[in-house]
Amino acid sequence: MKNNKTIIAAAQSISKRGDVAANTDSHLQLIARAAQHQAGLICFPELSLTGYEMDLADELAFTLNDQRLEGLAQAARQHNMIIIVGAPARSDSGLHIGSFLFYPDGRTDLYTKQFLHLGSEDAFFTAQANQKDVIIHLNEERIFCAICADLTHHEHAAKAFESKSSIYFPSALISKNGYATDAAFLKSYASEFQLTVILSNYGAPSGGYDAAGRNAIWTAGGTLLHEVEGTGEALLIATKENGIWSARTEN
Repeated sequence: MKNNKTIIAAAQSISKRGDVAANTDSHLQLIARAAQHQAGLICFPELSLTGYEMDLADELAFTLNDQRLEGLAQAARQHNMIIIVGAPARSDSGLHIGSFLFYPDGRTDLYTKQFLHLGSEDAFFTAQANQKDVIIHLNEERIFCAICADLTHHEHAAKAFESKSSIYFPSALISKNGYATDAAFLKSYASEFQLTVILSNYGAPSGGYDAAGRNAIWTAGGTLLHEVEGTGEALLIATKENGIWSARTEN
């Protein structure tokens, strides 16, 4: 029998500067809360394990087999949940802004940001627009990973459409000043490409940026279905049942 209910959590989390252990603990608490709502997937904001701290990225960088990630891998198995967390990622091609993925069956994957903010991130990280896309399969959904500045490039969302993805899911740090602009991008992609779009943003300042919070979901066609009210730690819980999306905030 097909599972006709899909539940996704977008974490609006708060990170302590450079404190991987404390941030991992807070992630695990939010994951456990998402599990209480039967979420099959949870996504955290950009660089959530370290905070958006570019000056610490090289020192704190992760690889896929990093022992500091084992607790998150265990949580994916324990809760039967796909977990996506943000952290600086080191590979043969350099230092990247990464999304680390943990699957209930023990698989792991890494998506790296394809477009950087020029004049800031490019001094610390490397990126290439032809890096691999990561598409997550959850029930009947195909979820296309994105990280922050990726969403400001139309061609990135177009790839989600071309790959027959159903959900475009950016993890981000979006400031209060930048939120209206980025939300307009996301609404337009939902409309143009008939994608469900879900945003995971910081709930408090990080790296000198005054994060907006306001995790949100737009349904295919561009309708804003739900938005977390302001800042602070929260979960946006999005549920698709019998083809219809609903969403709510869990504080």
